[in-house]
Amino acid sequence: MTSAGPLRVLEPFGFWPNYSSALQGHGGDDSSPDPYYCFHTPYSEYTPGSLLFRAQLIGARATSGELALRVHGWRADGSMDAVLVGGMRIPLDNIGGDPDFTVRVASLPGVLYAFFARYTEPSDLRIDNLILTVEELADEHIDTYASHDLPATAFHAPSLRLPSHLTLLNAPTLRAPLSQPLTQAQLEDSSFWREVSQELRDIADPWDRWRIAYVWQALVGYGVAAAGANGLIRSDIDTPLARLLQERGALVIEQAPGQIAAKYDFLVQIYHLAPVADSAALSQHILTSMTCLLRGGIGVFVFNADLGGRSVPLADAPQGHYIPGEQDIYRAALKIIGHGSDVAQITWPLDRDGPEIPKPAPFGLIVRR
Repeated sequence: MTSAGPLRVLEPFGFWPNYSSALQGHGGDDSSPDPYYCFHTPYSEYTPGSLLFRAQLIGARATSGELALRVHGWRADGSMDAVLVGGMRIPLDNIGGDPDFTVRVASLPGVLYAFFARYTEPSDLRIDNLILTVEELADEHIDTYASHDLPATAFHAPSLRLPSHLTLLNAPTLRAPLSQPLTQAQLEDSSFWREVSQELRDIADPWDRWRIAYVWQALVGYGVAAAGANGLIRSDIDTPLARLLQERGALVIEQAPGQIAAKYDFLVQIYHLAPVADSAALSQHILTSMTCLLRGGIGVFVFNADLGGRSVPLADAPQGHYIPGEQDIYRAALKIIGHGSDVAQITWPLDRDGPEIPKPAPFGLIVRR
């Protein structure tokens, strides 16, 4: 449940008042070092909860180009550099009228936010005026925000600082997993499979073998498969993960029922199908699941996805489930980032529409709270 809150009007060029904007006739008089810069509001603090940043382009006309809208978060005490917490891309081909666009993020205590835009490619966009606003919403899901007030894990996983791009076109690998899909090349990496434990090699189903190896490599790589670490595993497939982790001295609970009172260093969820009914529920399910994690704890989520660029209609999936598409995963990652958590970079193969990735196929998402 959310309820409407106060609406603030933002100064589009308040952060760099002297720089001219790529939106012709707007901004200051000095040349910007970024020729694609469009606007950047000052950083401001907001009430914890959801924020709706809106950009309205008055009298817009263009024939080509693309505009990237971004919301950046920053801690004034220097404990966090400015990072992307939400965004969207707007095709400008033949745009007209007074279109408006909304970016939704979650406001965290002690974090300041700014609205930013730049072209991703040259554009002939012209506008008569630009109106930027932000609406603060009361949000009952306050426990899904990752706050510095949370007790921290004692297991110092490597930083998952968000790079300048959330996605990366590169060959996914099980040796150093990021957020990534199963690919044929990973299944056929004989040198990798020779090095893993016999228990992983003995898993008969190749997709299940990938799912479990991916989770294992993520937990090891991010520093939580260690003696004394507490973890929770939920899976709809048989997995040797608990036994392998216990051999390292970790304390593991499988399929914890009901409300979870404890706080864990890591969380694993492996599902053939995401246990939600639509794309909006995917990020909320992950955020709610992560409330059991300590600050800095690692969540690894594996579910089937259709990476041909679309989400599978509900009629094609069992009731109460759906199969997310590429854009659904991207939106979910941005919402998770907006709640103060970090997402390991999403790595797509160069030919993600080709035979390298079956459709649908398992996809793994790594999150640090």
